[in-house]
Amino acid sequence: MSPRPLTANVPLWVNARGLASRSILPDTGAVMGISRHRLRAIWRGFVGFVLLAGFVLARPGLALDPQRWVSQYSQDSWRSDDGLPQNSLLALAQTRDGYVWLGTWEGLVRFDGARFVVFDKRNTPELRNHTIKALAEDASGVLWVGTDQGLVAYVDGRFERAPGASAPLEGVRVEELLVGEGALWVGTSGGLWQVPLGEGVARQYTEADGLPGSFVTALARAGGDNRLWVGTKAGLALLEGGQVRQTPFPVPGPDERPEVTALFQDVAGTLWMGTETGLVSWNGVVATRFTATEGLPATVTALLADSQGNLWVGTRRGGLVRREVDGFSSPLH
Repeated sequence: MSPRPLTANVPLWVNARGLASRSILPDTGAVMGISRHRLRAIWRGFVGFVLLAGFVLARPGLALDPQRWVSQYSQDSWRSDDGLPQNSLLALAQTRDGYVWLGTWEGLVRFDGARFVVFDKRNTPELRNHTIKALAEDASGVLWVGTDQGLVAYVDGRFERAPGASAPLEGVRVEELLVGEGALWVGTSGGLWQVPLGEGVARQYTEADGLPGSFVTALARAGGDNRLWVGTKAGLALLEGGQVRQTPFPVPGPDERPEVTALFQDVAGTLWMGTETGLVSWNGVVATRFTATEGLPATVTALLADSQGNLWVGTRRGGLVRREVDGFSSPLH
């Protein structure tokens, strides 16, 4: 029997030894009701460390059973011995046809649940660099691939180098991708780009436009069309109506413009920010910092919310932590 793409609600994990899948029952999935961008961010934040992410189509009412421990889930794993070009994953997305796409240091990988197909500059001229740090699928089904040498699009089974309005990003180091209303937001080492998904001209935002720093490290929707939180190596900003407004970091500390490592705004409007020194929540008035004192390992690398209202926090060298209503649970290893 020839391999078929994974169903759209296959939950996946990754760790230092490669790719893994965990599930309870067929067609139920895990960590539902979250955007594909946030899922990709979770994978991106955990290069070489344990994480949890269900690559699923958002369907209300389906989630991990909060009464089950991680050890109660079945597991399959894949490593370089199984066809991965390497075991460190930088990005991951599942397209609507069911294929799972992996970004690695050694190229782009397509996985159908049984077989890995590797695309790199040796067999795909459009991929001029092997480092794939960001992946995102837009509403028309185009898979956007962020590399250290610009953008590549996978359209109808073909790769296209810097298509359409993305041409100005040729050779630019891409760090983050987020699909917005009619536009692809691209975080790079040289600023934020708004690339129209259709006719139009790409626009770049840099420190000259108000960003606290031009190296963009995190992106998150801020509610409303094309309203965006932008995290950089030098602090936080809000982009609204084409105008950038620097946002003073809400919690005093030794560094008033810390590197923002992860961003997520919840349904109540609270902004959660990962930093090198912990997690910060801010509702626009009151800010709270969570550190090792509250049971959270210091450096936050990724944020995700599940349909039960839990916040999953990825950390560097501290594993995965779940924050429930009454505080943080123990790290999951």
